Amino acid sequence: MSKTFDNLQETQDMLMNHYKHIKIDADRIFYTDISDIHLGHKGFDAKTFENLIEVIKEIPNFYVFLGGDTLNHANKGSKSSPFEENMTPREQIKGQYEYGKLTRKGIIQYLEPIKDRVIGKIDGNHDGTRSQEFNDMSPGEWLSDILGIQYFGDLALIQFSVRKNAYTHFHHHISGSTGKKMNLNKLQEKGEEWRCDVIWGEHTHRRQHGSEYYVDIDLRNQKPIIRKQYFVNTNSLLGWSGYAKTKGYRLGVTGIKVIEMSGMKNNRNIRVYEDFKDFYDLVVKQSNN
Repeated sequence: MSKTFDNLQETQDMLMNHYKHIKIDADRIFYTDISDIHLGHKGFDAKTFENLIEVIKEIPNFYVFLGGDTLNHANKGSKSSPFEENMTPREQIKGQYEYGKLTRKGIIQYLEPIKDRVIGKIDGNHDGTRSQEFNDMSPGEWLSDILGIQYFGDLALIQFSVRKNAYTHFHHHISGSTGKKMNLNKLQEKGEEWRCDVIWGEHTHRRQHGSEYYVDIDLRNQKPIIRKQYFVNTNSLLGWSGYAKTKGYRLGVTGIKVIEMSGMKNNRNIRVYEDFKDFYDLVVKQSNN
């Protein structure tokens, strides 16, 4: 048995728990990280969420990653208060019932129509670490098991092969950028550690995005190549309410970002739609005309 003098191989093996490869034969696909839904909080934008699900369901090759803080899950020790909620943590997952009748949807009911499009889920501070600190259980893992989707834990590395075009995405909850000047410093720092095409930032409820170029080596064709890396804050589905409003945090407008990835030959390309309305007007409406 050979001796090892570091944990490099063990770390690489561990990272495979956070990796998934999806192959799709299409001219283009669409992808979004829906994070910070905060279902169960009184400020959760249920109408927008339902509209998003309805449209995504009708669009071929639209895939969803479920980011952190899907549930609000407040407790006595959290910044958010249980008094700001209209559902218990269990109801946030399975729905609220009275006399056997569903009166308020949980995340299971919302996502049921598109669960076959959901790539997987990571934990957030609300629906993961907050509970794990007390009982080593993640509500995010529980809801993933119920939906039958992959649970990635702390982070996810997703690779899409759209025909012969490969794209990589890094998802991590506590990575969003919050700079007062609307900078993307924290996401760019993550991009230096994780050389993926798209670095998704969650948690901050911010909506800005940007990109940078870097030089890589094309090992197959043996030449330097200039690549573009995207930094995308995921926004939120929690309206301006609760302690965010009380403390005067920046006003937030709910929504999601959409990434388009091309599968066309000799056209490896990424496009970022800043708002879902832009995506709807430019892609969905034109397709229907």
